[in-house]
Amino acid sequence: MTKSPKFLAVLTLAAMLVACGGGKRNEAPARGGGRAAVSKATDDVPSSSRKDMYVDRYRFGDATDADGIVVKETSVIPSGSTAVMSFYVRNAPAGTQVRIVWNDITKNAAIGEEVKPVGDKGLVTFKQASPSPEGSYRVNMYFKQPGGKGWDNLGTHDFRVGSKT
Repeated sequence: MTKSPKFLAVLTLAAMLVACGGGKRNEAPARGGGRAAVSKATDDVPSSSRKDMYVDRYRFGDATDADGIVVKETSVIPSGSTAVMSFYVRNAPAGTQVRIVWNDITKNAAIGEEVKPVGDKGLVTFKQASPSPEGSYRVNMYFKQPGGKGWDNLGTHDFRVGSKT
């Protein structure tokens, strides 16, 4: 069976999202640590020379820089804080959009939704409209290319609001 280019793009994006956001690291190292400082200037540079569409430099946490790039990565958001995410969709056709849905896992209910165009050099940033109460959450991510008939799955990210323990 031959796979369509759209299917392969979705599969590649989902795999990259899982690979980039699925690790055990909970917080980015402090500046001067083993990793370069997070900034739009460094993140604007693709991490690969791939020609297909892919997710790059996926970050989820509770603090951003002035450009909206997550600088404090964590999957445990302190009470009273809002969750934020930033990532690049590389090689996306002009007009591609990303949609996210914030979900309360316990209530099995959506608590917010946003749609944004893929920005300059592929940057997409999101911030919750308001802090969520303590509990378990999932953000579902989708993309739609120009002329697309519907939203294609981009992946999910689970997180908690409350203490780290």
